[in-house]
Amino acid sequence: MTRARKTVGRITFVGAGPGDPGLLTAHAADAIRAADVLVADPAVPSAITALAGVPARQPESAPAETAKTLLAAARAGQHVVRVVCCDPFADDIAVKEALAVAKTVIPFTVVP
Repeated sequence: MTRARKTVGRITFVGAGPGDPGLLTAHAADAIRAADVLVADPAVPSAITALAGVPARQPESAPAETAKTLLAAARAGQHVVRVVCCDPFADDIAVKEALAVAKTVIPFTVVP
């Protein structure tokens, strides 16, 4: 007897660059548009979060809690996009979140 596998989503960390949606990479804009769940820093301009078809959520107060939120949504089969200002690896909080995600089997990508 074969057990049906549950579809696992993915997490994409996206850098918002200087804040102008016209300056996002095509990969970043596509990821935001495809998001089932969007978690964006408060400093990310609304013009960028408006690209998503879902309302933007605020990150939790602690990186570990935000990582738990991202992972829970991805385990439910959703495409989760975490948008941070500038480059995701230049933001200490985003790095901590990515490290927490990396300890799991959930696939993730980083789009600077």
